[in-house]
Amino acid sequence: MDTNKRRHYRRTLTQDEARLWEEIARTVNPISGRLPFVTANEPEISPPEMDGPVSTPPSSTPSQAPPLLRAATQKNKPFLPLEPGKSPGVDHRTALKFKRGKMHVDARIDLHGMGKDTAHANLMDFMNRAIRNGYRCLLVITGKGTRGEGVLRRALPGWLNDTRIRPHILSFSTARPEHGGEGAFYILLRRNRL
Repeated sequence: MDTNKRRHYRRTLTQDEARLWEEIARTVNPISGRLPFVTANEPEISPPEMDGPVSTPPSSTPSQAPPLLRAATQKNKPFLPLEPGKSPGVDHRTALKFKRGKMHVDARIDLHGMGKDTAHANLMDFMNRAIRNGYRCLLVITGKGTRGEGVLRRALPGWLNDTRIRPHILSFSTARPEHGGEGAFYILLRRNRL
C-alpha cells in the first residue's frame, strides 16, 4: 500500500454550512452521470420541559404521511420482512447485478455520525423523495460503528421494514467495498408503474 496516500474523512456540516451549501447548490447545473448528494438537515431540538407530563410524539398516521407513503399503507398487502442479501421476486440477473454493486446508484445519503432518531427521520425523508422521483437503486451509508456494532447499521433493516416504505422496496444488500462495504447498504426499489 502506498504510504503517501492520506485518508480523507468527511465531517458533518453545521446547520449554517448546510444552508449555505444548499443555496450554492441551487445555482449550479449538475453534471450528467453524477449522483445527487443529499444533505441531511438536522431539525432544531428544543430542550424538554421539566414541569408537566412527558408527552410522546404522535405516530404518523396514513392521513399525515406523504402521498406516496400514504398510498402504500392503504394497500394492506402483506409483505414478507426484508433480509439483507435476499431478493425474492427479483429476477436472477437483476439480483446479481444489484448485489455485485453493478447497478447505477441513483441517489445516496450519509447517515454516519447522526443520532438514531435523526438518522431515522432523515432516512424516511430520503426514501420518500427517492420513491417520488422514481429512483431504482439507492446507497445508504450508516457507518460500521465501533467494533462492528454500529447502532444505525443494526437499525436499518427494521427501518426498511416499516409499513410506510416496505411496499416500495424489493431488496437491500451490504455495499461493495468501493461504496462503503459493511458500513453501507444498497436498496433496490420497485419501479413506479403509474
